[in-house]
This record gives sequence, structure tokens and C-alpha cells, in this order.
Amino acid sequence: MVSKQINIEESKIFYYVYNLHLKPTLLAVPGFRGNHKALTAFARCFENHRVILLDLPGYGFSESLNKTHSLKNYALFLNSFVTSLGLKDFYLWGHSLGGSIGIQYAAMFPNLINKLILVSPAISGKGFLENLEADYYKLTNFLPRKYRKIWVANELISKLGGELLIRGVSNKRKQELINSGIKDLKEAKSRVIVESALSYLKTDLIELSKKIAAETLLIAGELDIIVPLERIKILRSSIRRSELIIIPEHSHLTPLEEPVHIATLTEDFIH
Repeated sequence: MVSKQINIEESKIFYYVYNLHLKPTLLAVPGFRGNHKALTAFARCFENHRVILLDLPGYGFSESLNKTHSLKNYALFLNSFVTSLGLKDFYLWGHSLGGSIGIQYAAMFPNLINKLILVSPAISGKGFLENLEADYYKLTNFLPRKYRKIWVANELISKLGGELLIRGVSNKRKQELINSGIKDLKEAKSRVIVESALSYLKTDLIELSKKIAAETLLIAGELDIIVPLERIKILRSSIRRSELIIIPEHSHLTPLEEPVHIATLTEDFIH
């Protein structure tokens, strides 16, 4: 892995490249509260493609944007990043929030992607839980600044979430993933977490997905409670050229739980 940095829109951005001299390129966008570290095992599985992992603005080592961290602004940032690196005919891959950004990007720039891979893309519903989640993040703005990070990076909530979300791995591996998620969350900036969460919750990604022209692969966990399978199937019907693969006995974090399997499915699709 080669670590690199670039200035995009006055922000210092870090990214990481596997198989530096190979082509074509798979650009992988990590999920909510995450950074490139969550996808390193996944990236190592590729032998015939260059893989670029991003620390999105405000996550990992990358600096925040000088504007709201909305899905639209993340997509605009992504376009600036792609242009700066001179990427053409690349494959765009996104997990969870990264999948949401992928939908936004593919809708705004429909002719720039070779193929699109969305793994458990975060698509908000309109029910009680989504309203509760929105209220949780909105409350952050009313807290004194010194308490905001404590609120959005609550370790107990992260542990409970990990117990619910992580399936199909050993208890040891589950604990490793939970601890890693807690560490990543503490390193993220509270403003970025709140802005990106609220943007995902209010964006109609199903409607946006109707503008996607690229051939698309959807991968979803059968037991996902964050983005239920029924919602993914609606997304599948909204994207004209798409297929859906369901991973049995797994939930929202399949790239972390089954990196080899997800990489194999990705390679089979982009060949």
C-alpha cells in the first residue's frame, strides 16, 4: 500500500493505493464514521486492479471540507478528486454511506463511471427509527461544544450497535471490529458526523438512483437491520441496469466480515 495526499478544495486529503501501476482502477469509498482502514483487507484481495481507498473529508487523516458535509458536496468533492488524479473509465465502489455517496455521484455524473458497485448502501426510510435518529443528531447542535463529541461518539451505543450489526464471524473477530469502530468514531469530527448523517437521512436516494446510467451491482446482507433487504430491492428496481446479490446470514458490515468474498464478487462483476 502506498500512502498519498492531495489538496482538494483547500483541504488536505489522504488516500491509499494498492497495485499502484496496474489499471483499471477501482475507487472505494468507505462507510459512515469510517476511513480507509476498514477496507484494507478487502483491497489486498485484488491482484489485477489498482485499488484506491479514500479517507473522506473529515474522516481518518483527511481535513474537513470548508462547507457542509452533505452527500451532494461529497459527490462534488469526489468529482474533483477523480479529475485531479486523471481517472477515466474507473469503477466506483461504495459501502454504507460510501454507497450513498456513490448513488449521488452516479446520478450527478452519469457518464463518468465504468461500473458501479454498492454494498449495503445507506438508504433512509421514512419511519419512526429514522425520525429518532435524525433527532439524535439534531440535538448535537444544541449541546455545548465540549460535549458534542461525547454525544456522537458514545462508546456504549457503538458497542451495542456492533453486537447487533456484526454477524457470521467469531467472537474474537467481532470484538476486534467493535474496538476498531469505536477508535475510528473517536477520531472523526463531530460536525462531520452530524452533517453527513442528517444529509443521508433527508436525501431521497431512491429517486436519485433513477438517473444512474452505469451498470450496477448491489450487494446486501440478508440480516441487515440498518438498510433492510426490502429497501435494497426497491433500489434495485429503480436502477435500470442492475443486479442484486444477497449474502446469507450476514448484516450491514459484509466488507469487514467477508472481505475475500466481497472482493471476489466485485472482480467477477467488473471483468
